[in-house]
Amino acid sequence: MKSEIKQINVKALHHNPYRLMSQYPMSEKKIATLQHSMEDVGWWEGISAREAEAGYELAFGHHRLEAAKSAGGT
Repeated sequence: MKSEIKQINVKALHHNPYRLMSQYPMSEKKIATLQHSMEDVGWWEGISAREAEAGYELAFGHHRLEAAKSAGGT
């Protein structure tokens, strides 16, 4: 399968159900730092996802996704 770069709405992205949240919890500090960075310099690439039944499932970039959602990203 070949990788593709796509622009999609953040609402179509969903957290990976296999991520071990107990071992790798979301960090509010990281989310806030990324949100401030996005406000200062804009969005940087950094989310990888795969197509899933209900949109796209994250491989990595969970904190960036939450920062984008908090900032009202689409």
